[in-house]
Amino acid sequence: MKLYSSLEKCIDNTLLKQTATLPEIISFVEKSVPYGFRSLVIPPFALGKAISRVEGRSCHFSAVVGFPLGYIPT
Repeated sequence: MKLYSSLEKCIDNTLLKQTATLPEIISFVEKSVPYGFRSLVIPPFALGKAISRVEGRSCHFSAVVGFPLGYIPT
């Protein structure tokens, strides 16, 4: 089991579905934090609220711009 003990530190856990609501994203964050993932990847509109929900706990966030929904023209 030692081999897998730090695997979660290599995973970026994501919730980027187009229809994700703020309550769904906050729930995702709350459920994910205890696992110690490398980062939680969420839409930029939810970053402020998510960061305030995990204050004092070790958690890193990533956000995307133009992906996965292609809002940025090529």
